[in-house]
Amino acid sequence: MSNLSTAEFIRIRSTLAQALSANDVNYLGRTAGQAARLRPVTPHRLFFAVVFTLAGAKVESLADSLRAFNCQRGGGRSSTWSRPCR
Repeated sequence: MSNLSTAEFIRIRSTLAQALSANDVNYLGRTAGQAARLRPVTPHRLFFAVVFTLAGAKVESLADSLRAFNCQRGGGRSSTWSRPCR
């Protein structure tokens, strides 16, 4: 990985913050017809749960993404048979 200057890090951070803002991602979810009303599971929260899961863990099923989403929200174990948060 190349060494980035502080100015480059700041530019990348601001670009990502603008592109992945909660309002923009929620708007895309609504216009795509995936979220008529915003509930606790917003398109923005779901998007980041999937991205973080794919980036940082071995994903074998959709259940892994759901588990990561619940852990990010502080859910922990939802029942006695589910795996704990990592």
